Amino acid sequence: MVRYWRYCCVLVLLFTCVVNGLRADPEVGMSRDELVVRYGDPLSSMTVGDREIATYDSGKVVLQNGKVLSCDFSAKAGSPKVAERTVSPSQPLQSGWLTDFEKAKIQASASKRKMLVLFTGSTWCPACIRFEQVIGRSPQFLQAAQKNFVLVKLDFPREQLPMNSKNLQLAQRYEITGYPTLISMRADGQGESQVDVFAALNKPQAEVETMIGLLGAESGAKKPQGKTILFVVAGLVAVVWWFKRR
Repeated sequence: MVRYWRYCCVLVLLFTCVVNGLRADPEVGMSRDELVVRYGDPLSSMTVGDREIATYDSGKVVLQNGKVLSCDFSAKAGSPKVAERTVSPSQPLQSGWLTDFEKAKIQASASKRKMLVLFTGSTWCPACIRFEQVIGRSPQFLQAAQKNFVLVKLDFPREQLPMNSKNLQLAQRYEITGYPTLISMRADGQGESQVDVFAALNKPQAEVETMIGLLGAESGAKKPQGKTILFVVAGLVAVVWWFKRR
């Protein structure tokens, strides 16, 4: 009987090591692409010379020439989130939204995520401004959305865009007729599906939660972590039963 429990302890230890390995801090030398694949896009990023400081909810990562130089993930899961701030409409969306559609496709393909493309008029469209203030800059929204999507913002300011503008060409390609428009699509730019922005904007005090729910439906809801743990425990029990039968 003691031998069987030793086997169980070993299995539990291996499972714990695997889980901790998946949650480990970024290793020195890891490429930026690997960092994004594992942890998602940073909430903010600042470049100084050949160095980049990427900020996540868990802390900061310093990269040099596209490689992780150091990591300070001092804030652990479950710590208080950064308080949301009201930002004037003239300021851009919080870092985490790309503005280059082609680069976003490459990043989405590398990280095996979809793209979430926002067509917006950030300087003149009241609904667009409200979306950016209430949802687009929300750390809660960014953290949830970047797990399954690469975020892209295509802006259409009041000034008329030239006919050869990439943003205008994309608006014509996806038949955009109003703003804001939010579209989910595959990394190749196909299989687009429109997300109902106004379903979230029309829910005062619950805009972010509603939008996260809409994105969950787009990406396919993941199994709750509790079920995963239940399956693991059931597997361990099955192993113990098998050893007893021998």
